[in-house]
Amino acid sequence: MSNFTLSRWFIAFAVLFCTNELNAQSLRPSNGLILKPNSSRTVTVTRSDGDFNGAFQNYTWSVSPSTGVSLASTNLGYGSENASNTLTFNSDATGNYTVTVSRGGTSVSTTITIMDAVTNFWAAYSGNNGVNRVDAFNILSGTKANGPALLYEVQNGAFAALGRSPYPSVPEGFFYWLPNTSSNNGVFTMYGQKGDGSGTAQTIISSYDVNGSGNNSSLGYVRLGLDKNGVAWIVTASSSSVYLVKATPNGLSPINNSAVEVVDNDVDLIGGSVSTFQNGDLCFDGDGNMFVLVNNGGTTQIFIGKPNGSNTKLTKKWDILDGNGNSFGGSVNGCCFDQFGGMYLSTTDNSSGSGVQDGIYYLDPATINLRNTTNLTSTIRATLVHAASGYTDLGTNVWPVNTPLPVAFGNISASINANNQAQVNWETYTEKEVNTFEVEMSLDGKSFAAADLQKAKSANLAIKKYTSLIDIPAEASQLYFRIKATDFSGQYEHSKIVKVAVSSKQMAQAFEIYPNPVLKSMHLNLMAEDNTEATVELYNYTGKLLVKKLMQVAKGNNVLDLGNDIAELPTGIYQVSTIINGTKNSRQFVKQ
Repeated sequence: MSNFTLSRWFIAFAVLFCTNELNAQSLRPSNGLILKPNSSRTVTVTRSDGDFNGAFQNYTWSVSPSTGVSLASTNLGYGSENASNTLTFNSDATGNYTVTVSRGGTSVSTTITIMDAVTNFWAAYSGNNGVNRVDAFNILSGTKANGPALLYEVQNGAFAALGRSPYPSVPEGFFYWLPNTSSNNGVFTMYGQKGDGSGTAQTIISSYDVNGSGNNSSLGYVRLGLDKNGVAWIVTASSSSVYLVKATPNGLSPINNSAVEVVDNDVDLIGGSVSTFQNGDLCFDGDGNMFVLVNNGGTTQIFIGKPNGSNTKLTKKWDILDGNGNSFGGSVNGCCFDQFGGMYLSTTDNSSGSGVQDGIYYLDPATINLRNTTNLTSTIRATLVHAASGYTDLGTNVWPVNTPLPVAFGNISASINANNQAQVNWETYTEKEVNTFEVEMSLDGKSFAAADLQKAKSANLAIKKYTSLIDIPAEASQLYFRIKATDFSGQYEHSKIVKVAVSSKQMAQAFEIYPNPVLKSMHLNLMAEDNTEATVELYNYTGKLLVKKLMQVAKGNNVLDLGNDIAELPTGIYQVSTIINGTKNSRQFVKQ
C-alpha cells in the first residue's frame, strides 16, 4: 500500500473518530433551573467526556441571549481539564439561555432557565454525590407552580435542619441550618447564609453542648425552626428526654454561647412518647405555636405546644396517614407552612417497602378526621406534591395565623372544691375555628353526658384557661371528665379523660335538683351519713332569703319535695342551699 493511500486512510479514520465522539457527547449543567439572582449566581456546565485523542482542536463555547450572563471562557482546549465552563448570571438574567459547544462543524447544546417568580418555600437537598444545596419552589395550597430552582450550594456537610429568619426583612431574611451528625456527644454547630443565596456560609454557633460537659450522649439535631420574632428553636431528644433549646441569631454574626439557652431539658409529652422523636422538624405559626414533627420510621405524628420555660409541654395532635389511610411511614424529616396555613412534609431515603414515595407532601385539611368516641386519635392525610429523593428539610418565611389544626389541649384537671362541686380546669395552646367547649361527665368512664357548655375564647390569646363548676351527682363515688371541642363546621374532638374521687363525706353533702329548669314542682335528691335534720334555704338572684325550713332526712338517699315552695315563684334564676351538720352546699335552678 502506498504512503498516499495510508495518509488518506488515516485522515478519514481521524475525521470519523472525531465526528462519532462529538455526536455522542452532551452538556450537563450543574442546575438547569435557577432562581433569579439579586446579585450573581454561577452555573457549571460540563461536557460528558474528556479530551479526544488526536483531535487537537479547541472547543468554542457560546451562550444566547447574552444579556444578564457571562462565560468564563469562549475557547477551551480539548483536554479533560477543560471539560467544564462557568456561567455567571446577574440580576438582569431572565428566561431561557442556550449554552452551545462547537468543534469541527458539529455542536451540542443545553438550556438553563431563570425562574423569575417570587418564592417563599425552600427545600434542603443532600445528595449521595456530596452535593448539598437549597432549592426554591412556588407551592401554595398543595399545588406546585414552579421549582425546584437552585438557590445556593453549601460545603458544610449534609443538611439535617433548615430555618429561615424574618430579619432584617421577610424577603431578605437569613437561612440557618444544622448539619447532619450522629456521634456528636450532645454538641451542635449552626450555620448561616444570606437569604438570596449569595456569598458563603458562615458559622453562627461554633460548638454548643446541650448535655453539658458531664454527659457525652449524642442527640438528634434534626429540628430547627425560627419564630416570627427571629428566635431560633431546636427540639432534640435522647433516649429518655426531649430538650428545647433557643438562640437568637443576628445576621451572620457569631453567637456567643452565653446567648444560647437550654430552655427545658425534659419537655412534658402529652399523648405521645419520646421513642418517636427520631426524625422530624419543627415550624411556628403566627401565634407562636410550635408544631413539632416526629417520626421513627413507622409512625409520623405532629405535636403542638408553646415554649414555656421549664414547664414546656407538647401535646400530640395528629397521626399522619398516607392517601390510603395507612400510617405514613418511612423517613419523614421536614415540615413548613405556606402563607395560607397549609402544612407540608418532606421524606427521603425510603425503601420500596415503606409505601411512602420520596418527595414533598401536603397535609390536606379536607382529610382531617378529629378524635371522638369512634376515632381514638385525630388524623390527617398526606398527598404528594413533588416527587424527588434527597430533600432532608423544608423552610419558609411565613408564619400564618390560620392553620388547619384547630385545637391543642394543655393541662386538664378535676377536683372537688370547698363548695362541694366538681371543678374542671383546662388549657388550650391553639384554638383555630373552635366554637364551643363542652364538659362531658361520666360515672363509669364509658358513658358520658354533657355537663357544661362554654364558648371558646379569643384565638389571639396565648395559653387559654377555662374553669367549669359542676354539681356532684348524689350517687357518685368517682367522676370522669373530658372536654369536647367543636369547630364552626360541626366537627369535634375530645381531650383526654381525667378522674376525680368523691369521698363518703362529699357524697353525703352532695345533692341534685330535678327537674331543672322547673315549672311547678322541684325535688332535691341528697345523701345523708345518718338520721338528722337538714336546713333548706331558698334565695332569689339578688341574694334575698325567700324560704327557710327544717326537713328530716334519713341515713342514705333522700328525696325532698319543694313543690309548694316554688310553685308561685316568678320566672328567674334562684339558688337553693342545704345545711347538714353545719356544712352548707348550694345549687342554682331556673324557674320557668
